[in-house]
Amino acid sequence: MDNSNAKLTQKRVGMVIREAMREKRDVMAWCVEPKGFGCRARPSGGASYIFQFRTPGGRAGRTQKITIGKTTTFSPEEARVIARGYAQEVALGRDPRRPGEGAALEPEKPSSPTLRALFELFLEQNHARLSPKTLDGMRSHLRAQWADMAERPIDEIRRIDVAGRHAALTETPYAANRALATLSTLFSFAERMELRPIGSNPVRGVQKHKESHRERFMTADEIAALWTALVSLEAIPRHRFAAACIRLGLLTGWRVGEARTLEWRDVDLNGREAMIHGKTGTRCAPLAPPVCALLAPLSQATVHYGLGEHHGRYVFPSTAGVTDEFAPLTDWEHRRSWEKAVEVSGVENIRRHDLRHLVAGVIGMQTGSALRVKEAMGHRSVSVSERYVSPISDLQRRSTDQAAALIVDLATQKTKAVVV
Repeated sequence: MDNSNAKLTQKRVGMVIREAMREKRDVMAWCVEPKGFGCRARPSGGASYIFQFRTPGGRAGRTQKITIGKTTTFSPEEARVIARGYAQEVALGRDPRRPGEGAALEPEKPSSPTLRALFELFLEQNHARLSPKTLDGMRSHLRAQWADMAERPIDEIRRIDVAGRHAALTETPYAANRALATLSTLFSFAERMELRPIGSNPVRGVQKHKESHRERFMTADEIAALWTALVSLEAIPRHRFAAACIRLGLLTGWRVGEARTLEWRDVDLNGREAMIHGKTGTRCAPLAPPVCALLAPLSQATVHYGLGEHHGRYVFPSTAGVTDEFAPLTDWEHRRSWEKAVEVSGVENIRRHDLRHLVAGVIGMQTGSALRVKEAMGHRSVSVSERYVSPISDLQRRSTDQAAALIVDLATQKTKAVVV
């Protein structure tokens, strides 16, 4: 039925009512004049004349409807006369819902979205530029730290609310500060979308918890024990690729995700380099001879994994099952092998990320350059790399001990020679 350029007549009203009953849904029919005049029919057979208008503000204005009366009470011509009166009020900038009062038609303030709705809007506009890990972290923060605020309108959330909740998370300072950063990001987005006034971010001024950066540098004996455990695990099918992936991390310091998702098309064993796609972008990383020796045998072992275009795609394929044969090694497979290797090696109080600290510390000790550490590790800024330039590791301590001992020996011998 054409509802756009037809006059609303008794015959057309009857057709609209029959269509609503037949389709078992509400049916709207609009009249060509005046604009906004129409008829709404229900599946029950009832119908009413209505007038629809928009409050000022362009697209930001809200659509409003006024019910003129039932079709059994008014004829189309009688309802049209009333609708023309409403249209005239709107044209004069007055509110047709209060005729005779001369009340101005003011823009209605749109309802403020909840924090959860704001997050969904943020995802809709930013999911393409953010990594899945970042988005998962933001979801986790909203679900855990800010659950009590999720359904509150954002214009009701104040700094005292944020500060109070943040202060209660003293036992997990790192997670609390990351959650605070997520909230700040969302409210900055709300300001850009004009959902809150500029400068009204309630996170501003909330003091962060003090964090103690944990930097665990492995000893030479621990490195040897972990390496031996990983080599033995590679003989077990379910640990084969995961253990090799962990050894790669021990040699390169790459992030777990960077190593897990490494593809053969990004590896050049002859040129001894690989393209790494990390959270700070894509970088070209050199491959040391031990790394090439580790990867070379895998090129034949992984050729049996993958379906279709994914055939032999990943350096470390998942072995979780048939449905995952086309996927890279999963994080839980990597973690499972890591926990087993730590158990076998007997190394205590160590995390997967500590392998990255180890390599960064060795590079910093050898080169004395934060820039070299940044290039190798793919850090976002040099300031992150600076703390690795002079860590006192077991390897460094052993070197200085040997140097000092040698000097003492030389000095003692020289002294004895002089005395004699």
